Amino acid sequence: MEHEKLYSIGRITKLHGIKGAVILRGSEELSSLLKGQKVIFLKFDGYPVPFFPEETEFLSDDTAIVRFRDIGSPIKYEELPGREAFLSRLKTRRKKNLSIHDLIGYEFIDTRTGLAGKVTGAMDYELNPLLQVNSKNKEFLVPFTESIIRRIDHNQRLIEADLPEGLIDINENAKDE
Repeated sequence: MEHEKLYSIGRITKLHGIKGAVILRGSEELSSLLKGQKVIFLKFDGYPVPFFPEETEFLSDDTAIVRFRDIGSPIKYEELPGREAFLSRLKTRRKKNLSIHDLIGYEFIDTRTGLAGKVTGAMDYELNPLLQVNSKNKEFLVPFTESIIRRIDHNQRLIEADLPEGLIDINENAKDE
């Protein structure tokens, strides 16, 4: 499998139980990404190695317990924690292939205040992804969360958000310091 055809879905954080299960953490859409998947790839020495989920139990939208079919030798379950997990792009829907970086250039509108701007950057921090938005030559950061981002229209390249009161002020005060 070529690296370009893989889509990162998260990372194995630790072993679970004594029957070869692992904890897989990813984005808030992990549960929908894993449903029906027959192969998950993990990288070893820079190469993707296929693993076949036998059981998947979702602890939340972003965390799952996954038990793979017997992987046998030479790879052992103890080698799995810390490994990034991937799916084949061919097996994911178009919407799921996009990353936060694909939103750069989208128009941005705050539905509450009418503030409009353009997404000029993205910071894909694991626990707090951020969009960088430029509005009237002022840049501010917007947390990329479901509670703030209300809708993304990929056809019109538009993001509608409901910014919390004071968010832009916090950004301006941070720049002054």
